[in-house]
Amino acid sequence: MAKSSVVPWSFKLEKGEKITKILVIHDFVVEGIGFEITKDGKVIKTNWYEGTGAKSHTSTTSEVPLLDGDNLTHISGTYGYHLGEVCITTMTIHTDLFPEGHGQYCDSKEPSEVTPFSSPLPIDGSIDGFFGCTETFLGSIGIYASGKKITKYGPYGDKESKLNWYIKLKEGDMISSITIWHAYVVDGIGFEVKNIISGKIYSQEFHGPEEKFNTITFDEHEKITKVTGSFGNYHDKGIKIATIKIYTDSRPKGIGYGSEADFDANTIEKFEYHVTPKSSLVRFYGSYGMFLNSIGFGEEFAEEHNYGPYGRII
Repeated sequence: MAKSSVVPWSFKLEKGEKITKILVIHDFVVEGIGFEITKDGKVIKTNWYEGTGAKSHTSTTSEVPLLDGDNLTHISGTYGYHLGEVCITTMTIHTDLFPEGHGQYCDSKEPSEVTPFSSPLPIDGSIDGFFGCTETFLGSIGIYASGKKITKYGPYGDKESKLNWYIKLKEGDMISSITIWHAYVVDGIGFEVKNIISGKIYSQEFHGPEEKFNTITFDEHEKITKVTGSFGNYHDKGIKIATIKIYTDSRPKGIGYGSEADFDANTIEKFEYHVTPKSSLVRFYGSYGMFLNSIGFGEEFAEEHNYGPYGRII
């Protein structure tokens, strides 16, 4: 068999795309791999990555269909030497519904210096693509995975009081309004959330008996950019939130409520939280009782990871 050139390959799914079938070409080793990709329920392409020795008269193509609700979790297998080159010698495809995996493909009897591999399971994320190289056979394979990381800020205010309120935005959720209960102190906070996918609206309120409130209503594309405020000792009732001010990209001067007038001036502390660029503000949390004791924020960051390549390194 003539010597082949090493060819790198890779792909990442575009928005709305999904891998619905994996095709493994194998004989004594894994010779190639294909990925059927759909969008809006329709097959739009099949990406093939094959060595020059693929699809010989003794080769077999095995199909791994991904059913509705089934997702890729990781790949495992072995790599080693076959006919003088490093290649993938066995492979197993693992999914949510088949955690033990589809395969293994090939029996790895012919290759030498065989090394096992298994990609990590993406935590709170998904597999978004694959990469590797081919030569005579499938030389290597790796995965692109995306995940989400939550970073918390705060809580600001009474750090000793037990956290007892929490709101977490889900996919498609947007805050349509925030309500602040206040008089001489910030008594509480409430959120109206609209899901732009389903159109459903829900609200949550965390406040004491104070009846005075003001509501800040947000446009659909308006984003919170900053929250500032202050806290201190209120009439010997402990640390409470005195003031709070919310800034958005369309209201850079902010809208604020509350007062420091009845607080012990020697205990007043300021806080200032800025939403980090390229993140999403998805959580609010804190403590409340008769008044708002504390408030904190949680941001979600997208993370990308490469696992591999397993097999030949180029």
